[in-house]
Amino acid sequence: MLGPSATSWETLLDQVTRGDVDDLEVAHATDEQLQYQYMVAEYRFEPEELKVEVVSLLRCRPQLLSCFEPDFAEGVIRRLAA
Repeated sequence: MLGPSATSWETLLDQVTRGDVDDLEVAHATDEQLQYQYMVAEYRFEPEELKVEVVSLLRCRPQLLSCFEPDFAEGVIRRLAA
């Protein structure tokens, strides 16, 4: 599976070059990345709105927390549960 767990762009590029990654997975991951960048850019001057969007995203896709350090992810989970 392709996604946030890829350690670096170089690793991802190596996987794609060797044919270890499906083209559709690459397109999907790229699209997600662009959506996240757009969201941050759109709300960069409205931190409270960005926070609402990020909380909503994490509630819908909690698996995204797996790409963060465990202590950080646990802190986010505690805050979401509050």
